[in-house]
Amino acid sequence: MRKMFLAALIGGTALVLAACGEENGESKVQNAVKETAKAVDKTADHATGKAQLEQKKKMENKLNQIQQNQNKQLDKALKD
Repeated sequence: MRKMFLAALIGGTALVLAACGEENGESKVQNAVKETAKAVDKTADHATGKAQLEQKKKMENKLNQIQQNQNKQLDKALKD
């Protein structure tokens, strides 16, 4: 329900911005539409958890790299 409301709100905002920009020229309308589309994409990514999932993957990769480095150090210390 919350996602549907957010999508409707963003869509309404896009229409209002597009309608307001028609008097001032086509380039302002295009800019408003592009900005709105970027905002919608960002909101959708946040709502679906894409940004959080990417952050999780980055942290997992970082932790795996640290663990591999520690294992290499331990193996080297055991061999010496």
